[in-house]
Amino acid sequence: MKYIIDIPDEKTYAYINDEKTFLRMPISLGENEIKSMFAPTMLRIKPYTEPDRKAIENETWELAERIADMSYDDFISCFEGETEEYVYGLPYHEVKAKYDAWKKRKDEIRVGDEVIYNGDRVVVTDIFLQDITRLWIEGVTSSGKTVEALESDIKKTGRHFPEVEELLNKLVGE
Repeated sequence: MKYIIDIPDEKTYAYINDEKTFLRMPISLGENEIKSMFAPTMLRIKPYTEPDRKAIENETWELAERIADMSYDDFISCFEGETEEYVYGLPYHEVKAKYDAWKKRKDEIRVGDEVIYNGDRVVVTDIFLQDITRLWIEGVTSSGKTVEALESDIKKTGRHFPEVEELLNKLVGE
């Protein structure tokens, strides 16, 4: 069994399994001369259990595979234009945080996204809540037909038209 303990300077021993165990021994410099004297104190210690290394390794490799399978555009979007060499040098927790944030952004429906609704391709022009609990989108098809649909009834294609968002922002600003 392994233990991780933080030993304050004034502590000299702890009881481990009811046995007094010295954590720091007083050093004898000569006959009856002791460098430092410690007051006997009992520390509370907790057993250290190593995390499930295999599960951590699996999670790390799964993320690496998802990133390796990304398209070039998705990679650039996810890592804000950084190179592969730069990203591969980052610690796992930073890569995971960037990937999770990108995934959340990617899954959200935004104005300018192309979606499929009843077999038609629709570009989203507005998003709003209806009945406080349901998210609705408004959009336009390539033939100019306007559409209203529940978010649950549409499917993102992955295409986004930032020009639509820019145009609508210009209209609102004037």
